[in-house]
Amino acid sequence: MSYMGFKPLVKKVNMKPKGIVEIVLETTISDLNGKVEALGSSGWSCSSCTV
Repeated sequence: MSYMGFKPLVKKVNMKPKGIVEIVLETTISDLNGKVEALGSSGWSCSSCTV
């Protein structure tokens, strides 16, 4: 399991059918500081994530 420490702002939470919860977070590029790349190398994936 991967861990990424940063302090995002929760912008939106949507309850979808079939028990799916969509959470939209907002943060700065400087707060991420290469952490998204570390998740990618650990096998974590997200089909709808963009940075």
